[in-house]
Amino acid sequence: MEIRQVINKIVNNTENLIEHVKKNNNPYLNSTIEAFPEDLISSPFVTREKWENNKTVDVFEIVGIAHPNYIGLSWIDMLKEGKRMSTVNLPLLEKNPEYYLENNPKNPTIEYTKINDEIYISGDGYHRTSIAKVLLYFLGQIQFSGVKCREIEVDLRLAMFVDQAKALIAEKKLPFIIEVKKQHVKRKDGPGWSEDFFMPEIEVINIKNLRSIYLKTINEIMLFICEVNKYNLFTKFFRCGRFLRKIL
Repeated sequence: MEIRQVINKIVNNTENLIEHVKKNNNPYLNSTIEAFPEDLISSPFVTREKWENNKTVDVFEIVGIAHPNYIGLSWIDMLKEGKRMSTVNLPLLEKNPEYYLENNPKNPTIEYTKINDEIYISGDGYHRTSIAKVLLYFLGQIQFSGVKCREIEVDLRLAMFVDQAKALIAEKKLPFIIEVKKQHVKRKDGPGWSEDFFMPEIEVINIKNLRSIYLKTINEIMLFICEVNKYNLFTKFFRCGRFLRKIL
């Protein structure tokens, strides 16, 4: 389909296009807009964070937004429900379609945050991203260029094991607390980008005698979990594991 035909459908036949997409149950445009997972941004389990001022993303990897008003809508619904969509954003698409297709940095800007494999709109660009999804889908394209992007990698597996350790400590009624801090390891940067690497530091503290241990790897946290799981009054005196011996 030619670009002008697609733009005409989006701008001048919006209702019919929405109906068509919904009727065909399009998995890309009918998907529900998810909430931005704010808690993961400040998680101590963040292992990498990268900023880029001019990034190309797969527009269909964008799954959610930080704006609370639009969470739960579908991306195709945004063509109708987005504020000032019909009065500002759609007319601008018709006037300047190159904004969505060029590789240069977007002006006005669009800001994304990629957390592991999913991308969220974390700054400006809710309406324009919705338009980009529809436009690029019907043009048979996926790449959306010139955006600002923050990439964050979170070690969710390690976080799961730490939660498991906390639950076992509570179940065994042990006088331990677990604290996790994000330690900066190194930084790389260049023109228009920067990248930081972190290592979660896991400290287990006995609040009665103030002894503590540090668990530096997933294998160590798994071994600690195994020791806590086996813990009882008999093992306390005779078969206590190496980590528990240090803090009991």
